Amino acid sequence: MELDSVRKATEIAEDIKESPVSLKTEQLAFLFSSIDLTTLNNLDNRESVKAFCEKINDFDAPKYNLPDLAAVCVFPNFIETARKTLVNPAIQLACVTGNFPTGQTFPVMKVIETEKAVEDGASEIDMVINRGYTINDEFDLIEKEVSEVKSACDGARLKVILETSDFSDDMKLYNASMAALRGGADFLKTSTGKTNEGATLYKGAILCAAIKDHATKWGMQMGVKFSGGIRTSEDAQRYVKLVHEILGKDWLTPSFFRIGASSLAGKVLTDMDKNISHSF
Repeated sequence: MELDSVRKATEIAEDIKESPVSLKTEQLAFLFSSIDLTTLNNLDNRESVKAFCEKINDFDAPKYNLPDLAAVCVFPNFIETARKTLVNPAIQLACVTGNFPTGQTFPVMKVIETEKAVEDGASEIDMVINRGYTINDEFDLIEKEVSEVKSACDGARLKVILETSDFSDDMKLYNASMAALRGGADFLKTSTGKTNEGATLYKGAILCAAIKDHATKWGMQMGVKFSGGIRTSEDAQRYVKLVHEILGKDWLTPSFFRIGASSLAGKVLTDMDKNISHSF
């Protein structure tokens, strides 16, 4: 059954990859509302993160009949800066944890890092699994690690980064996804954005297949976040179509669908109206 669901999902992805995309105003507005606007640069500092948040503060979404962005995503040591700077409480405060981007550290350090981030105000945690666990099919260790971090979230939403570019075997990626879901992931996330491949429709479809099978078995709706190299509205809309065709329209809400990006928001605005210009 698992192999069949993966095969069907990836066939859908291949069809979508070649299909034309049309963008209407309401579709662009949804894309905007699903963005986790991200700054994860090596030289980020308190002043740069503050300036990043102030650019968001300066954008008047209601003026253009736009919804709010879904979240900002920063390094964990800048959550406090983001919390103190960002004025809109509807925008979630997300941060990466788990020794981003490699995921290689003691499990207890991931727990401590997550606890501190939540204490500082994080409402969403994007953790990296220990990517080495996937080599020898140690899916039980992935589940255990995710479960331990989940226990430290204290109500914060947990997104689990699988780094899909590490996987050449479809079923390994599916099994790692299922392990993360069993461990308590609220979202599966494709990538750190720090590899050459980033998100792909094909591997994103495998995450969706796992989410669908988990929902069928347990009756639990979990989300998916695509990140890494999604820079145009057309690219982003293909992921919307992917989720719609595999998971259904109930997943097309920021509660279950996200795109992690640093430049996409500005592109979406320009595509909506050539007169709207705002640099985030």
